[in-house]
Amino acid sequence: MARTDARDPLAAEPPRILRPMLGFAHLPEPALERVREALDDDAFRLRVAEKVDTSALSEGSRLLLERPEGWADALDVLIEESVGNADSETHSERVAELTARAEEAEAAVAGHVRRHSELSRRLEEAEAQLQDREGSIAALRTRVSELEADLEGRRADHAETIRQLTEAKGLAERRLSELRELRASAAEQKHTVESQQTPGDTQRGAPERARLAGSLAEAARTVGELRTLLGDLGQELGIDVVEPTDAPRGSGPGARRRATGSRSAPGPGSRRRAPGPGRGLVLDSPEGLSEMLNRAGLLVLVDGYNVSMEGWPAQNIADQRRSLISVLGHLQTRSAAEIQVVFDGAFAGERPVVDAPLPVRVHFTQAGLEADDRLLEFVESAAPDLGILVVSSDRRVRDGARDRGAGVVSSRTLLALRR
Repeated sequence: MARTDARDPLAAEPPRILRPMLGFAHLPEPALERVREALDDDAFRLRVAEKVDTSALSEGSRLLLERPEGWADALDVLIEESVGNADSETHSERVAELTARAEEAEAAVAGHVRRHSELSRRLEEAEAQLQDREGSIAALRTRVSELEADLEGRRADHAETIRQLTEAKGLAERRLSELRELRASAAEQKHTVESQQTPGDTQRGAPERARLAGSLAEAARTVGELRTLLGDLGQELGIDVVEPTDAPRGSGPGARRRATGSRSAPGPGSRRRAPGPGRGLVLDSPEGLSEMLNRAGLLVLVDGYNVSMEGWPAQNIADQRRSLISVLGHLQTRSAAEIQVVFDGAFAGERPVVDAPLPVRVHFTQAGLEADDRLLEFVESAAPDLGILVVSSDRRVRDGARDRGAGVVSSRTLLALRR
């Protein structure tokens, strides 16, 4: 008889059918069928029941081993309850899993909603900015159209002014030629009459001489008016119209003022030739003035307060004067010409006190004398061979300077050089 092992109830005499399966860790389905067949062996089950503490077995194992009456129904109930509990646990786990996924989905949806709201807000802002820019572009296009229309109008005005200037210049040249012929004819007639007349004919020739004098005076007035027209058109165009040097004396704007007794006849300056820039440059322009300032032997006279009031209108008189002198000083350091400036001495209440050397020569008029008159006196008293350039936008100063043979540029032309 084989030795039995108390620790293994099946080791004493295991059924022959189970011996091939004792080495399995996990029984496959065919092996399970053999186990079921072995359990159906009542003798084997009784031997196992005697060796095993059934109180340590589960309810289902005990029923299957002992097989009391009704054990099969009781085992089915246990199986159903076990499956039900397993299904319930699986269902709870599935519900928890689905709930977690639903919460994750809700969080994702909320994130997408927030993102959509942010994108919608940005889109609205972009659309608003686009509308603003479209409005700005439309306004700029309208402004460009207005400027183009204004430019076309100015071009047309400029062309018309050029045409008028050309016509006036041609008319002036024709009248000047007629005046020369008339003067030559009058001189010839006078010589003929004087050579043929007797002492008694002097009184009889007086009407003829009066008629000739009247013709000459009328011609001189015509030429003077034409010169005034040329000067006006030149000022509108921003250029300086230089009068012919061989024009007859007594014509031009200065002649009208002398006829009224406002000023005496011009001095040596009446024979002066007005200076001008090189070929292709306009005198009353920053380029023309810059070229003139590089000429040695040229005197530049500046109408002080006329320039300073245009350049620094928001400053007081003293600050205007200092600003202008500073600008002129910088120009003087890089100019070959001599620059001088004339101020009204009593304009600020009293003659300013100068306690340091100034970069340019400064003149202050005496009480009762305007800077305009003093500036024109400088032009008249200067040597005829000295080139003089007057800087002023005052009409009286410009006309007087031209009549005395000086070149003229506007205040804004000088101020343009400071930049």
